Amino acid sequence: MMFFTRKFTISCKSLKDKELGLVVTTGNSARDFQAGSLEKFTFSELLRPFEAIANKIGMIYLRPLIVDQFQYKSVKEKQRLLVEYLQYLDATFPFSLRNREVWLLKQLDLLESSLDTDTSKILRVIFHEISRRQDQLDDLKMSIKEIRDQEE
Repeated sequence: MMFFTRKFTISCKSLKDKELGLVVTTGNSARDFQAGSLEKFTFSELLRPFEAIANKIGMIYLRPLIVDQFQYKSVKEKQRLLVEYLQYLDATFPFSLRNREVWLLKQLDLLESSLDTDTSKILRVIFHEISRRQDQLDDLKMSIKEIRDQEE
C-alpha cells in the first residue's frame, strides 16, 4: 500500500498535467506476464504503483510501452519498434491512428529536406497518399456519425 505525504504531493505541482510514460524491457515473452503464467502478474499489475503516483500528483499516465525479448526480434521488428518508441516519445497522446499519422507526416516533412530530388519526389507521393487517406477516413467517420444520428 502506498501513502503519500501532503508535503510530497504539494511539492510535485510542477508535474501536474505532465505525461508519465514508462518503457519496460523484459527478457521474457510478454505472454509470460499474465495470471497463471510464468511471472504470475500482468504488466498493469506490476506497474500500478507508478500509475497511483501519477494520479495522486495529477499527472497523465500513459499506456506503458512494453519491449519483450528484444534480442530475439528480427531487424524488421526492431525497426517497427524504433518507430513505435519514437512515436511514444513525441506523438500527441492519445496514440490514436490520427495522431500517429500526424506524427508520421511531420517526420516525413523533416526528412524531405535532407533527401535528393528523386527520393524527395517519391516521399511527396507517399506524403500526399497518407494525407488523402486521412481525409477519406475523416469522411467515413462523418458518414458513420450521420447514420448513427439518423438512427436515434
